[in-house]
Amino acid sequence: MTTRRSATALASTNVQNIPAILAARQPTTEASRCAVVFASMATVEVRPALQRATFRVAALSLWGLGGVVMASNYVGSGLQVNYGIEWIITGAAVAAGLLAWFWPWAGLPADRFLPVVFGGLLLNAVCLGATGGVHSHVMPLLMVIVVFSASLFQFRAAVAILLLNGLVASLPLLLQGWNGYYARALLVLLASMVVCAFVPSMVAAALRKENQLVERQRDELEQSYLATIAALAAALDAKDRHTEAHSRETAALARAVGRRLGLKDDDLRFLEYSALLHDIGKIGVPGYILNKPGPLDDDEAAIMREHPVIGERIVASVPFLGRIRPIVRAEHERWDGSGYPDGLGGRQIPIEARIIHACDAFQAMSSDRPYRRARPRDWIVKEIHTQSGRQFDPSVAEALLEVVESGEVAVSGTAESALHEDHKPAFVHFWTQHLDAIQQLGARLATVVSVPEICDTIGRAITTLLPYDQCRIYLLEEDGRTLRPVYFSDTKRAEYDGVTAETLAIQVGEGITGWVAETKQGALVGDTERHPKGIHIPGTSETNESMLAVPVIFE
Repeated sequence: MTTRRSATALASTNVQNIPAILAARQPTTEASRCAVVFASMATVEVRPALQRATFRVAALSLWGLGGVVMASNYVGSGLQVNYGIEWIITGAAVAAGLLAWFWPWAGLPADRFLPVVFGGLLLNAVCLGATGGVHSHVMPLLMVIVVFSASLFQFRAAVAILLLNGLVASLPLLLQGWNGYYARALLVLLASMVVCAFVPSMVAAALRKENQLVERQRDELEQSYLATIAALAAALDAKDRHTEAHSRETAALARAVGRRLGLKDDDLRFLEYSALLHDIGKIGVPGYILNKPGPLDDDEAAIMREHPVIGERIVASVPFLGRIRPIVRAEHERWDGSGYPDGLGGRQIPIEARIIHACDAFQAMSSDRPYRRARPRDWIVKEIHTQSGRQFDPSVAEALLEVVESGEVAVSGTAESALHEDHKPAFVHFWTQHLDAIQQLGARLATVVSVPEICDTIGRAITTLLPYDQCRIYLLEEDGRTLRPVYFSDTKRAEYDGVTAETLAIQVGEGITGWVAETKQGALVGDTERHPKGIHIPGTSETNESMLAVPVIFE
């Protein structure tokens, strides 16, 4: 009789893999300090607060000056005023003020303003003709010019103008007295100057509010833009693990070099963004090419050379990153024109791309790669000197070496440990490690016969190949319901102290592991807390963040 027993192998990991791409600095704070707006930002929509303030100033002017003009009709005698018409005009001024205050002018199409202006001029003409002519209304005719001119001055200057002009304009009253046209015109003029002193303060307050609103909107936009960059970089990190640290160090180097070359703050910001995303096109490159442990063949190299074009297409889909499109595309161009994808040379290459290219090469030479170990610092410096004027822009190469020599930016591989040729990396590359583990697994399985020994051998191989917090292999008991661990390994975290083989035993259908044993279908779960079968790790109050559970059926 053939006995079928099922073993469920479970490897679980609790890892945090969010790249700290922008931890070195806070661009939002810097943006506020430098008061620089992204050149490629979408235009911030200015709300109609300033427009409302402008028309409310006009409304106050209509009410105040209309009332003053009406009151001035009773100054002195013999002014030949038609009081009935004057009251009608005053009523029209009040109505116009109400219209200016409450009407939604911000929604009025621009082509409608011309009739409004002509209507206002017509009203002035009627007022002028019906109430005494230029003799009594010459000053109100200047009101519009005076009010809008006052907006050019600060509040104190406007008040000084009011006092000075009021003093000078009052001198003729000593000769003519208050009974005449001049007294009336003077009252209107003084009222206009009061408005002139009031207008700048209202406009300034409205502008302050608008500026605060725009600043807040800009900060929110920049935060969303930085989140976009972080998301793109995280996507690349998921594709190529070494790229996140490489991009951060390249960005820090590029910013320091750009500063030495005199780039402005706005240019430095986009230079850093470009450096963070200069390899984003590798998302479109197959993983076996990115992580190949040896040199690429011609076909693979051709595919790899497409990543600047792919990167350009990716950043083109983000509006505010449009400015860095040519930088991302040209990052692999060389000073002598031998680069790719377009064969640009010299100053045809954007300065930002020239900087990133040199910093990228320096950081790459300073780091371990799948096919070689990091170069010594002296060797790298010599290579930068050799390639200056060929691969690299000479001025960029010089600035880069100055930054490295000053220690302004820390770069992996440039420490003392990297100065010696005989220095060996402390780790074995994961490709070699995986191949070695698989070879050892095959050799061991050929010599074991019992199920517990087989499970122990497989468990040790799993913990060699995969990052994990816990690894458990279960066997189904004779009762067909109980799953008992025959292999257990953890990372000795304090919360696992109470975990034993007895506490780890579960029933078929219990939790994700029991569910896998019941359905005989593997499960790869990224967030066990959201999985309907997710439970605490037996014997603890902890929950796996991620889990790989695989059923193994053998005869």
